[in-house]
Amino acid sequence: MTRVLILTASVGEGHDLPARTLADQLRSEDPSVDVVVEDGLRAMGRGFVLVNERAPGVVFFRFRWLWDAAFWLFVGLAPTRRATQALVRKLGSRGVLKLVTEVSPDVVVSVYPMTTEVLGGLRRSGRLAVPVVAAITDLAMMHYWAAPGIDLHLITHPESAAEVQQVAGSDTVVRAVHGLTRPEFGEPRDPAEARRALRLPLGG
Repeated sequence: MTRVLILTASVGEGHDLPARTLADQLRSEDPSVDVVVEDGLRAMGRGFVLVNERAPGVVFFRFRWLWDAAFWLFVGLAPTRRATQALVRKLGSRGVLKLVTEVSPDVVVSVYPMTTEVLGGLRRSGRLAVPVVAAITDLAMMHYWAAPGIDLHLITHPESAAEVQQVAGSDTVVRAVHGLTRPEFGEPRDPAEARRALRLPLGG
């Protein structure tokens, strides 16, 4: 029996939904597979939960400028970005490695950038023996979504492939896939019917 550990982060549907849809598809394709979904932030520690799960709710609604400033500082500037990534790996690795050891999966899939960074570091250092997959559902911020050491990057937008390889290395494996969004988004729709459903003009 194959066991798959999916690491998500309960900071919103942007991560939990891909985790659920991926888990559902794996079970549908192979009923014998054992899929375990865990919150990677909680494994990394309370500080990560506070900064990533609780603080954004306040910042988004009251201090939007602070979010923009933090994005510029921690993503846009290479020196602070590298320092932050090193700190994330240092502080988060122990908890993630403990969780992986407890679950004992055959493969680990991360749908959250910070857990991807930690898992990539663990693979590069040789501390994690099982293969790791990063599921990328965004078009931006590949310096956090992708990471050296990850065995396979799954992307929902093919145009992200070059940037993923730039970040993770030219020898990394990148595959554009379906299955990280709701299945109904892949079903063809009649344009006129869709426009009526969304109360949009039939023309234009």
